[in-house]
Amino acid sequence: MQRSFVVNCLLLIPLIAALQAAALQPTPVRQADAGCARCHEKIFRSYLATPMANASGLAMVKLRLGTFVHSRSGTEYKVTARNNQGTLSISQAS
Repeated sequence: MQRSFVVNCLLLIPLIAALQAAALQPTPVRQADAGCARCHEKIFRSYLATPMANASGLAMVKLRLGTFVHSRSGTEYKVTARNNQGTLSISQAS
């Protein structure tokens, strides 16, 4: 009896790991708030145009690549993408 319990528990480990991984995936704003749109379509559409709605969710969906240099400090900020991952690099002026 004890051995089959242990085997059953070991069989559940991959299932639990898969469920946890799925739970950690962010939900895009459009999808997460879609239920609200049924009654509040105008507000929902208006919200989707705001910086807040576009800052939430999956970062790679609307990632803006480029370089920005802060003139007073000389600090350079660079946003790049590689292998479907965004990276922010910061370098200080010498």
